Amino acid sequence: MLSTQSNGIDLSLLPPCRGSLQKHALRANYQKFIWRHAHVANLELASPSGCGWTVDDDKLEIDSVDGDIIPTQLVDILADQSK
Repeated sequence: MLSTQSNGIDLSLLPPCRGSLQKHALRANYQKFIWRHAHVANLELASPSGCGWTVDDDKLEIDSVDGDIIPTQLVDILADQSK
């Protein structure tokens, strides 16, 4: 388990942020579409760009989150506890 060294707060217990969860749902839905149509010989797929992935120079990369990963109020609380 991942925890901070100074105060013992287990950061792995924090839920994913909304932006991260939404991107994961987009990727899962895109993959589900592929699996549901696995019986189609020549399936025309839309670009995965915008479905939780980005395409840069023909390289597919995960688009993990939009916005802040952790709210600034929570960062302030965790920073205060680490002192």
